[in-house]
Amino acid sequence: MPTESVPYITLRDGESDTSDQALKLSATRDGLRLAYDGETPDDRDGRGLLLARTTEQTDEKGLPTGVPRWAEVHPGRQREAMLDLLCHYCADPPDWTLQGVLFLDVAGPAQRAKPAWPAGSAQYAVSLHEVTVVDLDRELATADLA
Repeated sequence: MPTESVPYITLRDGESDTSDQALKLSATRDGLRLAYDGETPDDRDGRGLLLARTTEQTDEKGLPTGVPRWAEVHPGRQREAMLDLLCHYCADPPDWTLQGVLFLDVAGPAQRAKPAWPAGSAQYAVSLHEVTVVDLDRELATADLA
């Protein structure tokens, strides 16, 4: 579990986006596309989408460390949490109810009215332990469990 009740996906001091340092245009049989100089297979997802390169600062257990930059999200950890359906706070599997995965609803009324839930929604999976123990920030303090 992240220290100091900092969400797993939160960017930390010492971590930064380095994507623009090596971007180039690359010719493919389908035309030009953005690529990295020295690109590796890990730079693209399974559909060929170029991923952001962001440095990581972790402890000996592989957990993020450093002063949280509360307004920013680490794209690699967010992608990991979304693809592996992990709690965005503790990086453990989320809890389930009889209706399915437990999500923390941080959407406003306009977002809740959208018919596309859960795809394209502002919801994210959460561990019940995190909902009951973590000191949630002001935005999450008024969230509803969905």
